[in-house]
Amino acid sequence: MMRKQPPPQPQLFYTRFNLDSRIPRNHPLRAVAATVDFDFVYDEVEHCYGAVGNESVPPAVILKLMFLLALENVASERRLFETLPLRLDWLWFLGMDLDSEIPDHSVLSKARTRWGVVAFRRFFQQVVRQCVEHGLVDGTKIFCDGSLVDADASRKSIQAVELVDLNDAADELERRLTLVPEGSTSPQATDEPGNDPVGKRTCRSTTDPDAAVVSKRGAGPARARYKTHRAVDDAHGVITATHLTPGDRAEAAELRTLVEQHEANTQTRVRTVVADTGYGTYEQYLMCADRGIDAHIHPVKDVTDATQQSKGLFPNTQFIWDPADRTYRCPAGTTLRRVQNRPDKNGERFAANAQVCAGCPLQSQCTKAPFRTVTRHLRQETIERMITQSRSEASRADLRRRKHFMERTFAVGARYGLKRCRWRRRWRAEIHDLLVATVQNIMTLVRVRIRPTGRALVAWAQRALSLPTFDPVCLWLPTQSTPSI
Repeated sequence: MMRKQPPPQPQLFYTRFNLDSRIPRNHPLRAVAATVDFDFVYDEVEHCYGAVGNESVPPAVILKLMFLLALENVASERRLFETLPLRLDWLWFLGMDLDSEIPDHSVLSKARTRWGVVAFRRFFQQVVRQCVEHGLVDGTKIFCDGSLVDADASRKSIQAVELVDLNDAADELERRLTLVPEGSTSPQATDEPGNDPVGKRTCRSTTDPDAAVVSKRGAGPARARYKTHRAVDDAHGVITATHLTPGDRAEAAELRTLVEQHEANTQTRVRTVVADTGYGTYEQYLMCADRGIDAHIHPVKDVTDATQQSKGLFPNTQFIWDPADRTYRCPAGTTLRRVQNRPDKNGERFAANAQVCAGCPLQSQCTKAPFRTVTRHLRQETIERMITQSRSEASRADLRRRKHFMERTFAVGARYGLKRCRWRRRWRAEIHDLLVATVQNIMTLVRVRIRPTGRALVAWAQRALSLPTFDPVCLWLPTQSTPSI
């Protein structure tokens, strides 16, 4: 006999309901709550609140809401608060109950404005410190790379603006004062139609002017973008440093910042930096040499030499340096002597006689100019030593490993909304970048807490037993006695 469901009659009281019993024991948020201390934020933001007035939402609850926003990659803060009453696990994680009052979504934007970037960077540093304590960070070897992040702005917001170049403006003013004819061969004059000698044309987004309008391979036309620069530790892929800049910022320019931030966050000294060709400039090699760091970075010089060879020209490596006479000898045997100091490149310029080059049978393979020049850095010996080190077998192995680590960290970050900023202006984009990196580190920490690795077990043993540092491959612990860390 079929039974029909009667109309629902809500109960007035639920005497046997316990929210904690409704959350599975293996729920990830349980591991997060047991691992991460969100209460540290009270001391960090205490100065942002007054002594009188209405009481605010507890800062720890706000920080947890920010964490959930990134962890679940919720579309918006309004959607987060609409979904909150429907998610028992969220309510339990926030310390709320079924009848708890749900705050307005505006508390998050107000808190970001009140706290600023510093509080979220402290949160990131706090989690990195916990990763170090749990043995997830080695600290001596880091992988560095950057990735473009779309700003919260449409391509329709991009407009062409005119920026005045003061050097060109001064040249134009001088030309007018000296009455140089427009059709003369003056360096300031031009025959190209529509070319303005006074200013340069560029673009910016009116929605988020802090972002740079740049293109991305395979992503269509240019749009407003930022660039996140990351340092990832070699042990477990923990993000130990992150820095956000406009999208047109060169990756190599942020290497020093990443190294210094990594050392400050982990309290360890970097021994090896692994990065791609974008970081292989002379300045970065010298920076690593001065800090005693092995630079496993593919040099840009190899790319430029390959470009020269593809054009049928001799690369600079074909010119032999004579340290005794401080001269270069070209493939034809001609001597190149110093002709100019290059303070802009911290080097010297060497060149051969123009008449000798004009009669050389190898000129077509050497240069398209009347004579060939070679620029030598003042610390060329140090640079060559670092380049030789970057071509070692250990460097090639690290570069292959770097590709795996960096592609994974950005791919996992995309799950938490890394590829597009949630908010506009650079300081808000920095908060978004720090939140995503913090969530990634927390999930790495939780994963190792649930299933400890050999390195984590070694770190636990060292802390518990005050043992000296030793090789983790020499330690074996049975799975039945796995400690809870």
